[in-house]
Amino acid sequence: MRNDRRASTPRDFRKGMRTVQSCLEIIRECLYHPPYKHQNSLKFWAVENPRGHLGRFLGKPTFVFDPFEFGDPYTKRTCLWGVFGEPRKRPVAPLKGNFVRQTPLFMHLKVHQVPPGYQARTKIPLDTIVRSVTPEGFAMAFYEANR
Repeated sequence: MRNDRRASTPRDFRKGMRTVQSCLEIIRECLYHPPYKHQNSLKFWAVENPRGHLGRFLGKPTFVFDPFEFGDPYTKRTCLWGVFGEPRKRPVAPLKGNFVRQTPLFMHLKVHQVPPGYQARTKIPLDTIVRSVTPEGFAMAFYEANR
C-alpha cells in the first residue's frame, strides 16, 4: 500500500487498524449479547472516519457526507460504515477557503468546543482539533434519524 506523501513518517496501517478492530469487536459483542432479552441487536452502530484509507479495509462506506450538507458551511468529506438510519440532509452553501483559518465559525468552535487544556496536554495543533469535532448539524440529523 502507498503511504501518505504528506506524512513525516510512514503510515502504520497495522497499528491504525488495531483501534478499528477493537471497535468492531465491541460492536460484535453487543450484537452477540444484547443487554435485554427482548432485544436481538443494537438499534444502530457506526464507525466514522474522514475519507482516506479505511475503505481499503472496511470496503465501501454505508454513507458519505460533507458538513455543509447538514447546515455547517464547510467541507470535510467523512465516511460512515455501519447499520443506522440515514440522516436527512439540509444543505447550505459551503464557505470558500480554508474553514479553520479563514472563517468566524472557527473562532466559535475554538472557544466553545475544545475542552480547556486539551490542546496543551495533547500537543495537537488547534486547527486539527477543531476539524476533528463532529459537525453539530450532522450530529443532530444523525440523532433524529436513529433515536
